[in-house]
Amino acid sequence: MSDPPHRFPGPRIVRMALCMTLGGALTSATGGAVQGQTPPISWVELGPGGGLIARVITAGACPSVSLPTGRTPTTLRARASADFPVQVCEAALPPGAVALPGHPPRRIVVIGDTGCRVEGEGAAAWAQACHDPLEWSWAKTAASAAAWHPDLVIHVGDLLYRESECPPGSAGCLGDPWGYRWATFNADFFAP
Repeated sequence: MSDPPHRFPGPRIVRMALCMTLGGALTSATGGAVQGQTPPISWVELGPGGGLIARVITAGACPSVSLPTGRTPTTLRARASADFPVQVCEAALPPGAVALPGHPPRRIVVIGDTGCRVEGEGAAAWAQACHDPLEWSWAKTAASAAAWHPDLVIHVGDLLYRESECPPGSAGCLGDPWGYRWATFNADFFAP
Protein backbone atom coordinates (compact mmCIF):
# COMPACT_ATOMS: atom_id res chain seq x y z
CA MET A 1 0.00 0.00 0.00
CA SER A 2 1.49 3.34 -0.98
CA ASP A 3 1.17 6.36 1.26
CA PRO A 4 -1.23 9.05 0.05
CA PRO A 5 -0.01 12.65 0.02
CA HIS A 6 -0.20 14.00 3.54
CA ARG A 7 0.53 16.93 5.79
CA PHE A 8 1.20 14.81 8.88
CA PRO A 9 4.38 12.79 9.22
CA GLY A 10 2.50 9.93 10.91
CA PRO A 11 3.90 7.03 8.89
CA ARG A 12 7.35 8.59 8.86
CA ILE A 13 7.26 9.04 12.63
CA VAL A 14 6.79 5.36 13.25
CA ARG A 15 7.84 3.63 10.05
CA MET A 16 11.54 2.92 10.15
CA ALA A 17 11.90 4.81 13.43
CA LEU A 18 14.13 3.24 16.01
CA CYS A 19 12.36 4.21 19.20
CA MET A 20 14.45 3.83 22.30
CA THR A 21 12.74 2.77 25.49
CA LEU A 22 14.68 4.87 27.92
CA GLY A 23 12.99 4.12 31.21
CA GLY A 24 11.14 7.39 31.63
CA ALA A 25 13.95 9.62 30.35
CA LEU A 26 11.31 11.77 28.70
CA THR A 27 9.43 12.29 31.94
CA SER A 28 6.86 14.87 30.98
CA ALA A 29 5.70 17.25 28.36
CA THR A 30 3.36 20.13 28.91
CA GLY A 31 0.79 20.96 26.27
CA GLY A 32 -2.72 20.16 25.13
CA ALA A 33 -4.33 16.77 25.56
CA VAL A 34 -4.74 14.71 22.40
CA GLN A 35 -8.24 13.23 22.14
CA GLY A 36 -8.33 11.88 25.67
CA GLN A 37 -4.61 11.17 25.86
CA THR A 38 -3.09 13.09 28.78
CA PRO A 39 -0.28 14.03 28.86
CA PRO A 40 0.43 14.47 25.13
CA ILE A 41 1.84 11.44 23.33
CA SER A 42 5.64 11.54 23.52
CA TRP A 43 8.64 9.33 22.84
CA VAL A 44 12.38 9.43 22.09
CA GLU A 45 13.79 8.05 18.86
CA LEU A 46 17.12 7.73 17.10
CA GLY A 47 17.67 10.41 14.48
CA PRO A 48 20.22 10.99 11.73
CA GLY A 49 23.77 10.20 12.77
CA GLY A 50 22.57 8.43 15.93
CA GLY A 51 21.37 11.62 17.64
CA LEU A 52 18.29 11.44 19.84
CA ILE A 53 15.07 13.26 19.04
CA ALA A 54 12.16 13.83 21.41
CA ARG A 55 8.82 13.82 19.55
CA VAL A 56 5.47 15.00 20.94
CA ILE A 57 1.98 14.87 19.43
CA THR A 58 -0.18 17.55 21.02
CA ALA A 59 -3.40 19.46 20.46
CA GLY A 60 -1.84 22.58 22.00
CA ALA A 61 1.28 24.62 21.53
CA CYS A 62 4.64 22.88 21.26
CA PRO A 63 5.61 21.93 24.80
CA SER A 64 8.89 21.67 26.58
CA VAL A 65 10.06 18.25 27.69
CA SER A 66 11.59 17.44 31.04
CA LEU A 67 14.90 15.59 30.94
CA PRO A 68 17.31 14.72 33.75
CA THR A 69 19.42 17.68 32.52
CA GLY A 70 16.51 20.18 32.64
CA ARG A 71 13.66 21.33 30.43
CA THR A 72 14.11 21.47 26.65
CA PRO A 73 11.69 23.31 24.33
CA THR A 74 10.29 21.56 21.25
CA THR A 75 9.65 23.16 17.86
CA LEU A 76 6.93 22.55 15.30
CA ARG A 77 7.53 19.65 12.91
CA ALA A 78 4.02 19.34 11.38
CA ARG A 79 1.19 21.84 11.72
CA ALA A 80 -2.41 20.82 12.53
CA SER A 81 -4.96 20.62 9.70
CA ALA A 82 -8.62 19.69 9.26
CA ASP A 83 -7.87 15.94 9.03
CA PHE A 84 -5.06 16.09 11.59
CA PRO A 85 -6.18 18.48 14.37
CA VAL A 86 -2.95 17.80 16.26
CA GLN A 87 0.56 18.93 15.67
CA VAL A 88 3.88 17.18 15.93
CA CYS A 89 6.71 18.89 17.79
CA GLU A 90 10.30 17.77 18.24
CA ALA A 91 13.59 18.62 19.87
CA ALA A 92 17.07 17.35 19.15
CA LEU A 93 18.37 16.26 22.52
CA PRO A 94 21.82 17.41 23.59
CA PRO A 95 24.51 14.73 23.98
CA GLY A 96 24.28 13.13 27.38
CA ALA A 97 20.74 14.38 28.06
CA VAL A 98 19.49 10.80 27.99
CA ALA A 99 21.64 7.84 28.95
CA LEU A 100 21.60 5.13 26.33
CA PRO A 101 22.07 1.54 27.43
CA GLY A 102 25.75 0.93 28.12
CA HIS A 103 25.70 -2.28 26.12
CA PRO A 104 24.50 -3.38 22.71
CA PRO A 105 20.71 -3.85 22.81
CA ARG A 106 19.89 -7.29 24.20
CA ARG A 107 16.11 -7.12 24.29
CA ILE A 108 14.84 -6.01 20.90
CA VAL A 109 11.17 -5.88 19.93
CA VAL A 110 10.37 -5.81 16.21
CA ILE A 111 6.74 -5.18 15.31
CA GLY A 112 4.75 -4.22 12.24
CA ASP A 113 1.40 -4.57 10.54
CA THR A 114 -0.36 -3.50 13.73
CA GLY A 115 -3.52 -1.83 12.40
CA CYS A 116 -7.05 -3.23 12.48
CA ARG A 117 -8.11 -4.16 8.94
CA VAL A 118 -11.32 -2.66 7.53
CA GLU A 119 -11.40 -2.53 3.76
CA GLY A 120 -13.47 -2.81 0.62
CA GLU A 121 -16.96 -1.76 -0.31
CA GLY A 122 -20.26 -3.50 -0.86
CA ALA A 123 -20.16 -7.30 -1.06
CA ALA A 124 -16.34 -7.24 -1.09
CA ALA A 125 -16.10 -5.37 2.23
CA TRP A 126 -14.30 -7.08 5.09
CA ALA A 127 -13.63 -6.00 8.65
CA GLN A 128 -11.82 -7.28 11.72
CA ALA A 129 -13.59 -6.88 15.05
CA CYS A 130 -11.41 -3.97 16.17
CA HIS A 131 -12.77 -4.02 19.74
CA ASP A 132 -12.27 -7.76 20.29
CA PRO A 133 -8.77 -8.48 21.68
CA LEU A 134 -8.95 -12.02 20.28
CA GLU A 135 -9.64 -10.67 16.79
CA TRP A 136 -7.28 -7.65 16.93
CA SER A 137 -4.55 -8.07 19.54
CA TRP A 138 -2.45 -4.91 19.07
CA ALA A 139 -3.21 -3.53 22.57
CA LYS A 140 -2.24 -6.85 24.17
CA THR A 141 0.88 -7.13 22.01
CA ALA A 142 1.96 -3.56 22.85
CA ALA A 143 1.42 -4.12 26.60
CA SER A 144 3.32 -7.41 26.47
CA ALA A 145 6.23 -5.79 24.62
CA ALA A 146 6.36 -2.88 27.09
CA ALA A 147 6.30 -5.24 30.09
CA TRP A 148 9.38 -6.95 28.67
CA HIS A 149 11.34 -3.65 29.07
CA PRO A 150 13.13 -3.86 25.72
CA ASP A 151 16.33 -1.94 25.05
CA LEU A 152 15.15 -1.15 21.52
CA VAL A 153 11.79 -1.16 19.71
CA ILE A 154 11.67 -1.18 15.92
CA HIS A 155 8.34 -0.65 14.17
CA VAL A 156 8.71 -1.62 10.52
CA GLY A 157 5.55 0.14 9.41
CA ASP A 158 2.06 -0.53 8.16
CA LEU A 159 -0.04 0.71 11.02
CA LEU A 160 -3.06 2.21 9.23
CA TYR A 161 -5.53 -0.44 8.03
CA ARG A 162 -8.95 1.16 8.52
CA GLU A 163 -9.08 2.16 4.88
CA SER A 164 -12.85 2.00 4.42
CA GLU A 165 -15.94 2.74 6.45
CA CYS A 166 -17.11 -0.15 8.62
CA PRO A 167 -19.37 -2.36 6.47
CA PRO A 168 -23.06 -2.60 7.44
CA GLY A 169 -23.62 -5.47 9.86
CA SER A 170 -20.04 -5.47 11.17
CA ALA A 171 -20.57 -4.59 14.83
CA GLY A 172 -16.84 -5.02 15.61
CA CYS A 173 -15.92 -1.72 13.95
CA LEU A 174 -19.21 0.18 14.00
CA GLY A 175 -18.64 3.91 14.42
CA ASP A 176 -14.84 3.61 14.19
CA PRO A 177 -12.84 6.24 12.31
CA TRP A 178 -11.48 5.34 8.90
CA GLY A 179 -9.34 6.86 6.16
CA TYR A 180 -6.19 8.88 6.25
CA ARG A 181 -6.71 11.17 9.26
CA TRP A 182 -5.58 11.59 12.87
CA ALA A 183 -8.56 9.82 14.46
CA THR A 184 -7.69 6.69 12.45
CA PHE A 185 -3.97 6.82 13.27
CA ASN A 186 -4.86 7.26 16.92
CA ALA A 187 -7.33 4.34 16.91
CA ASP A 188 -5.05 2.03 14.90
CA PHE A 189 -1.79 2.71 16.75
CA PHE A 190 -1.47 5.22 19.58
CA ALA A 191 -4.61 4.59 21.68
CA PRO A 192 -4.05 0.82 22.02
